[in-house]
Amino acid sequence: MARPCDVFPAAEAELFTDVCQAVLQTSHATHIEYELPIGDRRVWFEASISPLTDDSTLWVARDVTAHKQAAATLQRQLQALTVLHAVASACIEASDGDDLIIRLTQLVSAALALDEFGIFLLDEAGWLRPHPSYHRCDGSRVQSYRPGQGVVGQTALTGQSHRVADVRLDPDYVAATPTTLSELAVPVKIGERVIAVINAESPQLNSFSADDERLLSTLAGQVATALERLRLWQQTQEQARRVQQIVDTMPEGVLLLDAQERVVLANPTAGRDLATLAGAAVGDIITRLGDLPLTELLLPATRGPWRETSAHDRTFQMIARPIGDTSEPAAWVLVINDVTYERERQRYRQAQERLASVGQMAAGIAHDFNNIMGAIVLYSELLGKAQELTERSKHYLGVIRQQADHAANLIRQILDFSRRAPMERAPLDLLSLTKEMVKLLERTLPESIRLAVKYDQREVIVHGDPTRLQQVLMNLALNARDAMPDGGQLTFSLTTLTLAPGQTPPLPDLGPGRWGCLTVSDSGAGIAPEHLAHIFEPFFTTKGAGQGTGLGLAQVYGIVKQHDGAIDVSSQPGAGAAFTIYLPHVNIPAPTEARGVTVATLPSGTETILLVEDNVATREAIGESLTGLGYRVFSAATGAEALALFDAQGQGIDLVLSDLVMPEMGGLELFRRLRPRPLAPKLLIMTGHAPEGSTYSELCQAGIPWLLKPFTMADLTVKLRAVLDRQPPAGDTRGTQG
Repeated sequence: MARPCDVFPAAEAELFTDVCQAVLQTSHATHIEYELPIGDRRVWFEASISPLTDDSTLWVARDVTAHKQAAATLQRQLQALTVLHAVASACIEASDGDDLIIRLTQLVSAALALDEFGIFLLDEAGWLRPHPSYHRCDGSRVQSYRPGQGVVGQTALTGQSHRVADVRLDPDYVAATPTTLSELAVPVKIGERVIAVINAESPQLNSFSADDERLLSTLAGQVATALERLRLWQQTQEQARRVQQIVDTMPEGVLLLDAQERVVLANPTAGRDLATLAGAAVGDIITRLGDLPLTELLLPATRGPWRETSAHDRTFQMIARPIGDTSEPAAWVLVINDVTYERERQRYRQAQERLASVGQMAAGIAHDFNNIMGAIVLYSELLGKAQELTERSKHYLGVIRQQADHAANLIRQILDFSRRAPMERAPLDLLSLTKEMVKLLERTLPESIRLAVKYDQREVIVHGDPTRLQQVLMNLALNARDAMPDGGQLTFSLTTLTLAPGQTPPLPDLGPGRWGCLTVSDSGAGIAPEHLAHIFEPFFTTKGAGQGTGLGLAQVYGIVKQHDGAIDVSSQPGAGAAFTIYLPHVNIPAPTEARGVTVATLPSGTETILLVEDNVATREAIGESLTGLGYRVFSAATGAEALALFDAQGQGIDLVLSDLVMPEMGGLELFRRLRPRPLAPKLLIMTGHAPEGSTYSELCQAGIPWLLKPFTMADLTVKLRAVLDRQPPAGDTRGTQG
C-alpha cells in the first residue's frame, strides 16, 4: 500500500502521516479538509480516514473546491451586507456630513480589516483633501491631491473606479507611504459630479478584488445619497432658520393659527401684541382680537384687506390669509401691525398742516392790518402834537393810541403764530432765562400759586431770541394761572434729551441730536381730550367771553417753531397740564447780555427821501411824519413810479424807503433795478412781517436793513438816521444799502 509521502507533497505528507498514525492508534475514523496544489490552481478536498488493518488506513476523498468557494463567496456577501446595513443605519442616524464620514470610516475599516481607509473631499478650490477621520495605522499625515494627481486624483478626474494590484507598476500612483502596495479608489458622485473619493490602501499585493470594488461602489452610492440628503436638509434648516430670523425680527407681529383657531406660532412682536389684544399666548384658542371678533377677521375682506382694532389705548391693523384650501383652510397666517405711533403721527401732521394753513392766512391778514395800524399810529402821533387840542380830544386820542397799541400787540401775536415775527437769535442759557423769568413771575402771579424750578444740568444752551422765549414762558405761566383760580403748583423742569439715529422721538419733528427740554406743568383743571387737538389754533379758547383772545398758546407755538423746535402737551381733566418745549441744543457759550439804548428825542434830518408805499394812508402818514422832521420827501405808489421819480431828480435821492411787498414791483426788485446805477441811494425796507427764505438771504447779503410794521415815529426816525449816517466802504463811489 502507498505511503503519504509517496502520494502527497512533502509539506502535506508529514501532516497526513500524523493523521494516519492517530487513526491506527485510536482505531477510530476521522474527517479532514485540506488544500493541494494541482497544476496552476489549488484544490480543496474533504477526506474520511478509517483504520483498515493494524498498519493501514482507508482514505476516501472528494473535491470540495466549488463548495469552499461558494461558502467563501457567501461569507464575503454576508460581510458586505453587514457593512452595507451598518452604513445604511449610519446614513440615517448621522446628524451632518462630518458625522456620516466619521461613522463610515470607523465601520468599514474595522469590518474589512483595512490598514488605511478614508474619504477625500473635493473642496471649492479644486483640491481633494482627506477628511480628518481618514484612518491610517501608523498615524502619518495624509496628503491632498489635485484632480488627475495619483490614483485618488485620477478617480476624481475620470469619475471611474481605480483598482491597482501593484502600485509600483502604476504610473498614476503618488507614494503616500512606503508600505502601500495596492490601492482601491472609488468616486462618490451626485449625478455625474464627483464630490469625494473613497480610498483604501494595503501593504499587500493584489489585496482588493472585484467584489471589494463593487462593495465600495455600493457604499459610495449610499454615501452620495446621504450626503446630498444631509446637504439639502442642512440647506432647508438654514433656510428655515433664516426665515425664522426674518419673522422674529419683523416689526409686524406674525401669528399662525390652526383650524381650531389655536395659536401655534408667534414671533416676539406677535407675542406682545397677542397679550395686549386677547390676553393670550401660544397654545391658547382665541375668539377675538381687541374689539374685533376673530370670525369677522377671517371672513373675506370687502373694504380692503386690512382690518383695524384697538385695545388698551393702542391701535392695530390686521390681515388674515388662509393656508391650503380656501374653502376649508388647514391654518391661518395673521399679520398684526401696531399703528398707534403712525396714527399719532398722522394726527400730528394733520394738526401741523392745519396750523400752517391758518398761519399762512393769518400772516396775510396781519400784513394788511399792519399797513392800516401803521397809518393810525403815525397819524395819532402827528395829531398829538397839535396845540389846539382840547382835553376831551386828547383823551379820545389817548384811547385811539391805546387801542392801536393793543391791536398792534394782537398782530404781533398773529405774526408769532405764523412764524413771520422778527427775531434776533443768539446762543443763550435756557436755565438762566428760566430762573430770571420765575423771579419775575413770583412778583406778578398770585401768592396762592407756588413756583418751582427743577433741572439736572448746570446749563442748557440753545440758539434763541431771549425776548421771544420770555414771551413763551410768560404765556404758559399766565395760561397755568388761569387754570388754577384757587392756587396750585407751577413747575418749570429743564433737562436734555439725546436722540440717536433711528430712535423713535417723542415728537415726529425731532431729529437725531441733543435737545433742550423745558416742561411747564401745573396742577390746574386740565384740558379735555377733545380740546387738545385744537389747543394751539389761533383764537381757540375754552375761557369765557372777554377772558382771552385765544392767541396766547398760538403765539407760543409759532415762536417755538420759529426756533426750529417743537412743543407737546399732555393733560387729563382734573390732573393739570404739562407743556414740553424741545429746542435744539448748541455747544456754544452764551454771551453776556448787552444793554439797550433809550432814545430821548426824535432825530431829524434834511436829506431827500424817496418813499415807496402802495397803501395810501400809510404812505401819507409816513410822508407827513418825515416832512415834519425836516426831511424832503418824494412819494411813489409803485416801484415803476419810484424809478421814474429817481431818474427825474437827477440822482438827488439820498435814501429810498420802500415797502417790501407791493403789486408789480416790490422793494427787493426796486433795489435790484437801482443797484447798477451810479451813486445808487441807500435803502431801508418796511415790511408787515419778517423776511424769510431767499428774500431774507438777499437782504442780509446786500446789507439792507428792514423795519417791521406797525412802527412808531421813534422807531422809524432812529432807524432812518442810522442808515443815513452809515459811511460807505472805502473806494465805493455809491451810497451803501444798509
